[in-house]
Amino acid sequence: MVGVSHFFAFCKTTLDKYILVFNLLKLAVIEGKTVIMVSDVTQAYRLKYFLAKFSLQSFVLGTDMQKAQISSILHFFNTGSFDILIMLHSGYAKRPLIKDVANIINFDMPSHYNLYKQGAMTIIEKLGCVLSMPMPGNEIDIARLGLL
Repeated sequence: MVGVSHFFAFCKTTLDKYILVFNLLKLAVIEGKTVIMVSDVTQAYRLKYFLAKFSLQSFVLGTDMQKAQISSILHFFNTGSFDILIMLHSGYAKRPLIKDVANIINFDMPSHYNLYKQGAMTIIEKLGCVLSMPMPGNEIDIARLGLL
């Protein structure tokens, strides 16, 4: 039986996370639509601009955006106009409907298990992978989530 694969990449610094995400996406190690989950808007835009420097088009889905703007971004992501969506772990009034996601990258670890589970549930047909990138010293947080 095929299922969602869960991977952990322990990174020493935030810069290591940026380099890992860049390599995975630019070298096509992971293929298909990818959602990168972050903890705050500042981190989301930093990641977006970092990827843009290397011609990797992505969009940020923020919690403070207007409904029409969220709808537009989701429409273009769901239709395949771009393959990288950066969004926050929490804060949405209603969880956005995302289609055909192949990969979830937890750039920042979610604060509780339900957020982790919601991300994993967006992957299509139980295929694909969830890659979490905790920092050293966060093993207690990961164990508390029941993931380690």
